[in-house]
Amino acid sequence: MELEEDDFAVILAKVVREFGRMMTKREAAPQTVECVVERVDRFNGDKVPFYMEAYNAEMDVRGVNDVLRLEFFCRVATPRIHAGVKELGEAHSSWEAFEEALWRAYGEPLRSRNQRDFDQWVASSKNH
Repeated sequence: MELEEDDFAVILAKVVREFGRMMTKREAAPQTVECVVERVDRFNGDKVPFYMEAYNAEMDVRGVNDVLRLEFFCRVATPRIHAGVKELGEAHSSWEAFEEALWRAYGEPLRSRNQRDFDQWVASSKNH
């Protein structure tokens, strides 16, 4: 099956449009990172659910895909945890896996501490 000249032009136009969309998203990612840092501050390992919700919301608004979210997340981390976040990003190939790893690395200790504090509070209230 040979391609007609018109068919080739249509296919080429689609490829060029898709490349343009991809470049627009790639250009939007750094701007989105700056926006997140301005609005929420840098990720310091605290309040993982809140931070991820804000980060994902900004990325959704600008149409940034999961691959770019993962690639650019280390840019929002504070210098103190930057290396750890970058290592997590490099170890996970999908955004979902990275989010879970980030939660385990930074959210679980907070959850454990809150649970321990709550348990102590319950135990002390039983004594009173």
